[in-house]
Amino acid sequence: MHGFDLAHVLAGIFSTKLGVILMAVAGPLYLVWLPLVGVRLWQLSRRPI
Repeated sequence: MHGFDLAHVLAGIFSTKLGVILMAVAGPLYLVWLPLVGVRLWQLSRRPI
């Protein structure tokens, strides 16, 4: 996910169209990525030390 974000910034320097395409791909993936991270953090917080 964050690789797409970094690629968007770097590609935007040279080609704005490529940057927009990469962000269009990365944007919807955040809707999947962030809940997965949240669930995993919740699981880790419930685990005894």
